[in-house]
This record gives sequence, structure tokens and C-alpha cells, in this order.
Amino acid sequence: MSKTYSTISLSAYLEQNIAEIEAVRKEVEEIQSGFQTNYVDWRSKHDAELLRLSKLVVDRFFETGTELQAQVQKALPGEQALVEERRKDLREAIIPKYQQELDTSITKGRAKTDKLRKLNPELNQQEEALKASLAQNRQQLEDLNKQIGQRSRGLGSVFHFNEISRLDGQRQRLLGKMEEKQEELSKVRKDWADLHQVVLEEEVDLQSNWQTAIAVLAQQQAELAILDDDASREILARQRAVRYVLDELKAPVDCPAADIKVELDQMVEYNRQTDDYHAGLASVGGLIGMLGSIQEGLRRFNTSVQSLTDQERLYSVNLKPLTISLPDVVIVFNQQWKDILQKVKNEKTICEHPVEFTSAMKVVIESQLSVERIKEMFEAMGSALKAATNDWN
Repeated sequence: MSKTYSTISLSAYLEQNIAEIEAVRKEVEEIQSGFQTNYVDWRSKHDAELLRLSKLVVDRFFETGTELQAQVQKALPGEQALVEERRKDLREAIIPKYQQELDTSITKGRAKTDKLRKLNPELNQQEEALKASLAQNRQQLEDLNKQIGQRSRGLGSVFHFNEISRLDGQRQRLLGKMEEKQEELSKVRKDWADLHQVVLEEEVDLQSNWQTAIAVLAQQQAELAILDDDASREILARQRAVRYVLDELKAPVDCPAADIKVELDQMVEYNRQTDDYHAGLASVGGLIGMLGSIQEGLRRFNTSVQSLTDQERLYSVNLKPLTISLPDVVIVFNQQWKDILQKVKNEKTICEHPVEFTSAMKVVIESQLSVERIKEMFEAMGSALKAATNDWN
């Protein structure tokens, strides 16, 4: 099946293959776009359902059945370790680092900050009022932590589970209010900086860094306060374990509560769809990259062929026209583009069935477009061209 070409006809042959590959690549890019759209849609549904179902399962954990409960219990030690690791990082590394940065910023900016406060007493009063309110909230948070701690001693976390959960809810709401006040405090300080931006540009930059450090440090300290409480840490670890199990749920599980069973089955479908589209995106991404590499290789080879054509024309008196014989491996390899094009047409159907497409492309990539076959094809073309030019030497 080998074929013989002149340099001109070989260049035309290469350009034809490059064009056919381009047609395939464009179709695959459309599939990629469809996969991306569907993935984002399913991912959005998945994340919303995961958040809602996680809360439902935590609230009604003892109604979920032994199968799911066993999976959560299996995941729990790992999540407990991660929570403890986060607690350690906050205490020993993260908070000290931000505290040091904050202290440095305060030291550098204290004189300028005092000057700005004098320039705008109204904003200063708002700031002081917010700081006083936050101080009161911190005391309330400390009181709630003590109450939860008292009820968590020994078997208290079991007997007072509902009361602990209620107090923890109050604490979460309080933390939310504190965060809102902290944001309001940051806004006041930003307004203050913006008011004097023209005159005090350097001070604005310093103030911005200071505000950020304060906000981050406050959030980290609030998080550490929660993690330092045994009951809260256990609740968080269990919530994380439930979320992890639900996110990894790939097959239906038995559940005596019919309403929860319906939700669990839906979660399995969301997980399956997001996984399928994620795999589909990886498949098309790999195929697009491979097609692009083959195109680039053919373009470079064609540049060499066109250079030989120029030499033939320039030295036609002394050089006889080249005859390049391409072996079967080259011809067969480049006959597949129309077949592959048919496999990637009908974007709508393909985008509705990502698993089938991924499986089909796996065969194409691993056999028809394997690294070995691509290398073999290019080496055969290179050898054919070298053999043809030997007569010129």
C-alpha cells in the first residue's frame, strides 16, 4: 500500500492530513465545551445537594441505617486527625505568623494612624464603638464555650447532645454577627483610608495590610476557639466525615428512612454524573493535545518538504526531482482521520453520554493514536525522506 510522491504532491498530502486533523480537533473542542457546560451544571447541583444532605444526615444520623453509619464511623478517625492537625497548625504556625505580621504593621503605622484619627473623629468613634461591641461578643463567646465545655465532660456529650447542639448553634450565630461587625469595622477603616488617600497614599497601603491582618487573625482565633472545645471538635469531625462519605457515595445504600433514602440515591446520581463529566473532560483534553502535537509535527515535516521543493526549483539543472516513497505505516496511520471524525460528530448525543464517549476515545488513544504508532509514523516519514535525498549526495 506504499505510495510514491514528488515533493509537491507530498506537501499537498501533508496539508490534506493537517486539514483533516483540524476538522477532528474542532469537533472535539465543541464536545469539550459541551462537557464543560454540563459538568458545571451537574457540579452546581451536586454541591448544593451535598451541603443540604450533609446537614440532614447529621441531624437525623440515627435514622440513616447501619450501612451508612458504618461508612461514616470508618471515615471519622481520618477526619478527627485532620481537624486536630488544623488545630495544631492554627495554634503553632498560622496564628503566630499573622500575629507577628500584625504587630509589625501596628508598630510601623501607629504614629500615622493616630494622626488620621485626629483628622476624622467621627469615623474614629464608629471604630471604637464597633471594637467595644466586638469585645462584648468575645466575652459572650467565651461564656458559651464554658457552657458547652461543662456539658461535655465525661459522658456529658452523649446525655447533653441536644443542649450542646443548641448552644453550638448560638455560638455559630454569634460568630456570624462578629464576622459582620468585623467586616463593618474593616469598612469604616477603609472609608477612613479612602478619605485621605490623595494626601496619605503610603498610609493607605499600610492601613490596608493592617486591616487584612486583623480580619484574618480574628477569623483564625475564632476558628481556634471552636477547635479547642472537645465537643465542637467532635461535632465538626463528624460533619466532615458525613460530607466525605456522601461525596464519595457511588452506589445506593440501605436506609430505613424513606425520605432520606430518596436523597441518598439522588446524591449517588450527582456523584456519578460529575465523575463521568470530569473523566470526559480529561479524555477530550488529552485528545485535543495529542491532535495538536500530530498537527505540529506534520507542519514541521511539511516545512522540510517545501524547502526541498525550493531547492529543486533553484538547482533544477543539477538536481533531479525527488521521488519519496511513503511506507504502509504512514499511509494507514493517516487514513484514520475520517473515521475518527465520524466518532466525534453529533455533539449533542455525545454530551449526553460521556461514559460511552470516554470509553470509545480510550480505545482510539491507546491503539490508533498510541505514542508508539505516532512515533513509528514520523520515523517512517523521516526515513523515507532521507532515503529520497540520498541521490543528491
